[in-house]
Amino acid sequence: MPGWSLYSSKVPFSNRNTANRMDPTSLHFSRSGLLVQLLYFSLFCVICFWGLSTTRPFQPEPQPTSYYIANDPTPDILFDEIPPRRHEGLLEELSGGWLPVVALLAAIVYLLWAIAIRIWRLSGSSALLVYRDKQLLMHDSLKLTPEPIAIGSISLIEFGRADQLKEDVYQEAVRSFSFSAYLGGKLGQKFRHNLRISYKDSSGATDQLTVSDFEVDGGVEQLRRFLAYLETARAAELLHSRRA
Repeated sequence: MPGWSLYSSKVPFSNRNTANRMDPTSLHFSRSGLLVQLLYFSLFCVICFWGLSTTRPFQPEPQPTSYYIANDPTPDILFDEIPPRRHEGLLEELSGGWLPVVALLAAIVYLLWAIAIRIWRLSGSSALLVYRDKQLLMHDSLKLTPEPIAIGSISLIEFGRADQLKEDVYQEAVRSFSFSAYLGGKLGQKFRHNLRISYKDSSGATDQLTVSDFEVDGGVEQLRRFLAYLETARAAELLHSRRA
């Protein structure tokens, strides 16, 4: 659904940000939030590239140091010292030094993907979420296979400080992979508010969509306006389905 927009060409560009923040039926990307995320991911990408350049496969083997043996009866003969062996853990030894390379390459691929997503969102004009005709239309970058969310398929709508909401599948995976990353994420969540929508997709599988105030134009207040409108629309749809 790329390219669809809530606004006609008659709306002045300078007034569109104000309109975005006041419209309870839609959420738009925050350009300042996207720029901060873009700088953040770019910085870590540079660090990962630097770390990759220091790994064993990309570093030349240390050259032996030439020296003379003290009190050597043959002082004119030059002896070579055995080059110092790099200290490596068991996994590095078993993988031939390629384990950190693989980990850094995976991190770089993820960071480049995250940077591309932010650039895509910055360059486009489509909304993050729009409620229209009893459906939630989402931006293509939010899901691998985005599809409209029918208002009647929504089972739960949650809103609150990010660390107070129940952990989603992504957070559970991060915790099992790295406790430090999980702890860092938890600390950052104390400063964010999330809107989480649980629903059933067209195949009947349960799915979730989480939107943070950091990435929404208008922040927490716009999320509250959108939440109030969405809950009203959902309650009306549930009432209608019961009568039918």
